[in-house]
Amino acid sequence: MGTSSYSLEGEWTETNRHIAAEDCAALLSNASGHDIRWARTLDSLPPPFAPASAHILRPGGTQEIPLTDGEILWMAGSPNGNSVVDVYSDKDDTGGATAMPATRSELATMAATEPRPDGQEVRIGGLGFIWQEGASAIPDLPGLVPDDVVTLEHFGASGDGSSDDTPAWNAANDYLESIGGGIIQGRRNATYAIAESTIASNVTFRGAGRRSTTLKVHPNTTYGVTWLENRDINKTTAPRTAFNIALRNLTIDGTELPYNRWLSQADGTLITDPEADYVMGSGALGSGISGVSLTAVLTGDEVTSVTVNSGGTGFGGHPTYPYGRMEALTITGDGSGAKAHGVMDATGALTSVVVTDGGSGYTTISLVPKTVDGATLTGSLTGGALTSVSVDVAGTGGDVENTVQIHFSGGGGHGAYAVGTFDETGSLVSVAMRSGGGGYTSAPAAFPSGGYADIRLLATPAVDRRNGDFNGVGQGVNFAKVVDPLIEDVEFVGFKCSTFTDGGCLNGVYRRIKFTDCTKDDGPYGCIVVQSRGNPENQTASYSPSENTLVEDIYIESAERVGVMFAPAKGGTMRRVHAKDCGEACVTLSTDVNFDGSTVLVEDCDLRYPKMTDIAGDVLECDSRNVTFRRCRFEGGVTGAMRITGARNTLIEDCEYHNCGTALADGAVGLQYTKPYGPYSERYQYATGSRAVCGDQMFERDFSCLRTGTVSGHGADGLTIRGCRFFEDRTFHPAFLFKQARTGDTFQTADVTIENNDVRNIPATMGFWDVENANQVFETKIPLHIRHNLGHASEGPVILSHQWTTTGTHHFDVGFRPRVVEIFADTFANARSRFSYGRLIWKRESPFYDRMTHSVSIDSSGGNQRARLSDAYLAQIEEPDGTDDEFILEFDSWSELGFTLDATTCTVTTNIRVVCHP
Repeated sequence: MGTSSYSLEGEWTETNRHIAAEDCAALLSNASGHDIRWARTLDSLPPPFAPASAHILRPGGTQEIPLTDGEILWMAGSPNGNSVVDVYSDKDDTGGATAMPATRSELATMAATEPRPDGQEVRIGGLGFIWQEGASAIPDLPGLVPDDVVTLEHFGASGDGSSDDTPAWNAANDYLESIGGGIIQGRRNATYAIAESTIASNVTFRGAGRRSTTLKVHPNTTYGVTWLENRDINKTTAPRTAFNIALRNLTIDGTELPYNRWLSQADGTLITDPEADYVMGSGALGSGISGVSLTAVLTGDEVTSVTVNSGGTGFGGHPTYPYGRMEALTITGDGSGAKAHGVMDATGALTSVVVTDGGSGYTTISLVPKTVDGATLTGSLTGGALTSVSVDVAGTGGDVENTVQIHFSGGGGHGAYAVGTFDETGSLVSVAMRSGGGGYTSAPAAFPSGGYADIRLLATPAVDRRNGDFNGVGQGVNFAKVVDPLIEDVEFVGFKCSTFTDGGCLNGVYRRIKFTDCTKDDGPYGCIVVQSRGNPENQTASYSPSENTLVEDIYIESAERVGVMFAPAKGGTMRRVHAKDCGEACVTLSTDVNFDGSTVLVEDCDLRYPKMTDIAGDVLECDSRNVTFRRCRFEGGVTGAMRITGARNTLIEDCEYHNCGTALADGAVGLQYTKPYGPYSERYQYATGSRAVCGDQMFERDFSCLRTGTVSGHGADGLTIRGCRFFEDRTFHPAFLFKQARTGDTFQTADVTIENNDVRNIPATMGFWDVENANQVFETKIPLHIRHNLGHASEGPVILSHQWTTTGTHHFDVGFRPRVVEIFADTFANARSRFSYGRLIWKRESPFYDRMTHSVSIDSSGGNQRARLSDAYLAQIEEPDGTDDEFILEFDSWSELGFTLDATTCTVTTNIRVVCHP
């Protein structure tokens, strides 16, 4: 093409300068690390060899150098070897030289009319192409393929941030896929906007740096889809068939990804005042009612009932329907997944049916109302999916609930909530307590508010200004069933969804990643989500666990929802995650962690100040197995630092906890303990008919830093917390460091060990372990091991005393369940000396203890004395002649923080001293 290729060596010297061309239009440097020197003369005499006399062509640069007649181009170097610089001629003569193409369209014309020999290179706009007969990888440049450095620009991308570069992205992946993989190099100061697409196996997209190259979501992206996922996802069987996919050194911008919010109208207008909607008489969710007067009734410190002084008038419940007018439907057929609900009028007759999910695979379908008598419905199917339902017969007698939340304010306590019922005239007639709360010193004010017992109607935009399509959001980047995927040195920006998901990958590595303004607060979305492809607890043929996943050096701040949802079913490591101000929790580990075996290590993470978005606000949630936490810092949890109920074979060591439990002290007056008026709390379980929780008061009898115990059908077991440090410097703080909790079956929690921790930096008013929050948590043998904690009773033996004057039990509150108890008993009544020494040893096996006693009885004259060694009792005092027992002490039961002993015989006052060893 009229080009000469030079390999330049050495400096511009008298012996290293050569005539390069007599015809030249431009020079293009292929060098990456050194300058190219050139000069021109009017005759064949060489130019001066001093470096200052030569012109400089910078690495990768282009210069126009038109030669006039008689001029000669000189360069330092040799025309032999690999090309480092190309000399283009603008002449077209019989020697084969042709004009250098100036534009891509000129190159396209050349490709169509004047193809060159295979292997010859041509460059245009800084891009190199190789002639290859029959090549079709670049649609507009047939016969050409990219040179070794592949860019999207080779395939026609503009990189201007607004043009749709999806075709170029797809073509580049197709080309690299056809040759077995390679690197797509993003150029400096380029922004590539693409709609939903895929990345091929063995392909790396590598930018020129986070602040230089951007891959951006194009506005044409379809709502509710995954924007970028890998090719070769095996959706039918287990093996992974995608390999070595990577994103490196760039920013990924999701601000144009379409999404909806729950707190928005159907037209997308954002709702910024959700609390106002609940005000009775004016709010969208509480219209009409006025004149209601209620009185809360206390028993102890709890609200036990509400007296209706005046039921008021005008209850409308909602401008269109009261929320209680929802009717559940039983759906059967030969498909699956269809969901719908009926809407009733005030008489309990069906008026319409709303389809929320069409399902798939149906050829026949039946829908039957649960409470409306005589109603008949007909479902319409399109392509196997339920599309609409007609009401053939409306029926009668449906269970219409005109209900409203009752909120409480003041009184010194928190946590009470109730539901009020209105009659058909719009007057409140009764109140049912759902929780009495606690800590009230006077009766709180009670008042009705919006948010009814059944708020499923909120899923339909036609009925309410809430957006029922809020959960149609897709995903940002999804790697599914990939072997050796990699994301590093990347910043994700503006994805209002689960931003990056690893679904069933092997050896995934995700490091040095920053997330800015990501996730969405009205659902379970995370910046990073690591999970299986399929359900570990119900595995299908295509199931694949996330395995050996590495997440490290992550920075997340102000994510609307969870920072990292880490649930590899077959092991992984998470280290140096810095997450702050995330919604609900900074990090969560679910029951799926290590479901298929292996272990997870979480270390050197700094997790601070999550925001409460629904019913929880812990720094970290862990309901997992085989996990080790090491050298992590937890600070500022709303309801606590760690929720570790149900954690099994879990070790927490060398961690720090600072000022957790902010719900007690933070917030405006009257708003402490209050669940937010936010999207997730409003729609909480609306699909199953549960009530909203927004605005409710949280109630836990006492907050704590860490919670453990039982969740669902299993309890914590093999949980060890050791070598940790606790700090609290606030006036208002949680009442306890640890709290046992139970939200499932009784007596499920097994071995929990709290040892060698430092609690010297917490105030004396802060307790260690709260047993009052929940009972029947631990197995009856009480395998709770609290020992050797600095600043706590378990630092050494505890000595307690009790005097028995009659038979009965006494509980010794030690502060821990002792491993060994020494029992000393004596009496000096009636001038007689009696002494007994016993030992009580905790054992794991039934009957959960071992015992022995050594007793001595001597009368005052010395005439009778008796000694006995027995394993029948803990203490035994008898007459010296052995005729009768005066005192017998037996074991009764262990508790979390002590034990109970039972004096089954007591005819003489007996003093007992116990020495309790951790």
